[in-house]
Amino acid sequence: MSDGPAAQAGWYPDAYGTPQWWDGANWVPNAIPIPVASSAYQSPPGRIPVFVCGLLATLLVYVWWAAIPLGIIGWVFSFRLLG
Repeated sequence: MSDGPAAQAGWYPDAYGTPQWWDGANWVPNAIPIPVASSAYQSPPGRIPVFVCGLLATLLVYVWWAAIPLGIIGWVFSFRLLG
């Protein structure tokens, strides 16, 4: 006697929402799902990307005289942004 068609092999959530592997006939104990990597990286909001900081540092090494005016501009804008 058949209970109907068997479910296909794959990941199914258990009662707690944890993924469990069903091989088509039995539940596989201790199976761990492989995480899927995100294809699009988004930098956290409010942070300057690392390459911009590296570019500015490189420019300041070669154009050292720009460090003082840029520092003053950054100092002034920090007061405007923070308070």
